[in-house]
Amino acid sequence: NLKAALNGHSSELRDLRTLAIEHTQNYHGLVAAIYSRLQVGTTPGNPVLVHQWNESQRALELLGNDIANMTSLSNTVTADSAMIGYLLESVSSTYGLSGAIEEDWRNLAILEDDVSKNVIIAERLLGELSDDIQRQNEYIYRQRRELSTVALAIKNGEMYGEHLANLAFKKTEFSQPDYSSSIPSPESKTPLVNIAFADEGTVDYEQDLYKALSTALEKKSDVVFDVVAMSPISGSSATDTLSASKVRKRAEDVFRTMVQMGMPAGKITLSSKKSGDIDGNQVRVYVR
Repeated sequence: NLKAALNGHSSELRDLRTLAIEHTQNYHGLVAAIYSRLQVGTTPGNPVLVHQWNESQRALELLGNDIANMTSLSNTVTADSAMIGYLLESVSSTYGLSGAIEEDWRNLAILEDDVSKNVIIAERLLGELSDDIQRQNEYIYRQRRELSTVALAIKNGEMYGEHLANLAFKKTEFSQPDYSSSIPSPESKTPLVNIAFADEGTVDYEQDLYKALSTALEKKSDVVFDVVAMSPISGSSATDTLSASKVRKRAEDVFRTMVQMGMPAGKITLSSKKSGDIDGNQVRVYVR
């Protein structure tokens, strides 16, 4: 009975939606716990947060399973819809047969009405499933990118903001970029970020870098970033070569950090330059 089958499919869709809501709430609870700990400050690579991040990944995988189940249900409804279409066509063609009496036509009309109602139910189900699947796919895609930023935040023990690719996407989709705002460019010789590196030790630049990139993306969503390794000219060829090699590695680290924050690698260029106007190694980020 196609009508009973369609009613069963409707019930299954309701169950899948309920399950998806439960999985989403579980995922958000885990991510919220991570953000809360990062907000007040924590140690780099905190094992508790690493465990929660892994749990968040698994929760997101459950949402992926929900999509797979919805897709399977959609395929089943599509098959039923094809059968309904065949029945409707068969009923319509039966009207053209000779030898029927009025009672036969009345029965055919009743059958045609029933089949037509099933067509409406099937089309509605397919439409709802299509919308749900698309919405869930987009959500999971954004959250996977978001988790990559969370992973970097856990690694460094401090919270950043939203995944930069999501920020650029939202700016493009929902508002007009402000092209009138002045953004530094390589031609202006004014870097968006200037990171000075000593020969030894580490430099905590990630938070300032993230803020600068976010600001640039808020002004113009389709910007390209140029990461330039700047090394000084000392007069000694060997010293200059060693210095240039060190700062190139630093620039590569900055490049990787930007990618982890969400910037597509294709939107970042990497180059090196020597200058007599600086005293030490620097990595500069320009925007154009």
